[in-house]
Amino acid sequence: MNNNERLIPEHGPWTAALDSDGRLVLSSDDFHHDAMMRVSGDFADAATRLAYGEFLCRVLNAGCNRARARQELDDPGQLVQRLEQAVAGPQGELLQEAASEVARLRVALAEADETLRQLSAHRYFQRKTEQALQPSAFAVALQAALVVKGSSQG
Repeated sequence: MNNNERLIPEHGPWTAALDSDGRLVLSSDDFHHDAMMRVSGDFADAATRLAYGEFLCRVLNAGCNRARARQELDDPGQLVQRLEQAVAGPQGELLQEAASEVARLRVALAEADETLRQLSAHRYFQRKTEQALQPSAFAVALQAALVVKGSSQG
């Protein structure tokens, strides 16, 4: 997917149903978009069609849940805001302090990861340089042959 493309989230949950004509319809209970999908295919019967739709809904809901969790991990401030609304007073302030600490730790972890990546690259190139400085098997054999030839001529 191109980074310039705009992603529009659908929060679900998704449910499957058969419409009045027996067609499979997947719909989201997120009323922001009123999203609905019709699914067609060769199904043995209505029960199989509905079971297939329920499987698709489990997949869609898993993706929605993962995206929501990822967003909360990437931006703990949203989670803290929701918690602050639920918890007033000193507990809300404590949550805010905890969120600041989590954000600080995330930055420190990212910096540590970058340092480790750089160290790994440094060690890799150091090993390659050491290997390049070692004489090749051909050079060692050639040197041995020259020594043997020189001693036989002397």
